[in-house]
Amino acid sequence: MRAGFAALIGLVACGDSPPCSSAIGDAVSVQSWMWQDRLVYLVDYGCCDIPTVAFDADSCERLCSPDDGFGGDGGTCTTFSDEASFVETVWEVASTTTTE
Repeated sequence: MRAGFAALIGLVACGDSPPCSSAIGDAVSVQSWMWQDRLVYLVDYGCCDIPTVAFDADSCERLCSPDDGFGGDGGTCTTFSDEASFVETVWEVASTTTTE
């Protein structure tokens, strides 16, 4: 288990909050990726105008945004999509969709 994730588990109930939850706020999903020889958490906020954010898995430090919102600046880590390798979905909000 990564050091940052282990520290987080000590602060929140396991499975209730995403990794680095104090840094990421209201995310809808967190995926782990390998990028530039390190494990990062890619955080999706679930809205078209809020960019995804990559956080270092050990320190929970915000690294960059691989994409952008409506602002159109192209993101701040433009090599992410070409260089990163998906590891797993670590956490996601449970669906609240109901069927009748």
